[in-house]
Amino acid sequence: MIKVQEMVRQMRLTDARGKPRAFSLLVCTANRQKKTGGRILDLPKVRLLTKKRQSERYLQVQPLGTKDVVKLHLDLILYFNNQEVV
Repeated sequence: MIKVQEMVRQMRLTDARGKPRAFSLLVCTANRQKKTGGRILDLPKVRLLTKKRQSERYLQVQPLGTKDVVKLHLDLILYFNNQEVV
């Protein structure tokens, strides 16, 4: 198990060249405006785009090999690098 604060710290780590490290996430989707969600999203290799933590606890990640940006809420992350988030 890993705490949210430790998870965010590990997400912000960089490699020797200063580029963000890749990590894996398993998240639950939710959209209050459209009243949809509940799907489980498996993101095997993503990197963090958000520089500072947002006031609403949102992060932006980018799957490696794409130009897509995925916006995630910290409380909806279930697993980080195969470790349960508590």
